[in-house]
Amino acid sequence: MDIIREKTACFTGHRPEKLPGGSSDSPEAKVIKSMLYTEITAAVNDGYDTFITGMQRGIDLWAGEIVLSLAADAQRNGIPRLGGVSEQKVGGNGAQGGILN
Repeated sequence: MDIIREKTACFTGHRPEKLPGGSSDSPEAKVIKSMLYTEITAAVNDGYDTFITGMQRGIDLWAGEIVLSLAADAQRNGIPRLGGVSEQKVGGNGAQGGILN
């Protein structure tokens, strides 16, 4: 799989307990998730087709879930823009990450 850097976005961020509200279901987390959705949707509309996430709790997984949701919506509507998880890597320290495209 070739990755075009100019059309790739990476996600990393804080764990839920380190964010305002302190949990995944707090009102503050819902605002953050809404902002992520808006920005990820804009990136897809701008032609971004590869999204990389560190797969950690919080921002990483929230962003990944949004990308997968958008990919499922696109497939249901016959738009082959995003296809799902194409790779999962394990780094030398055992850390995992996913490439969603």
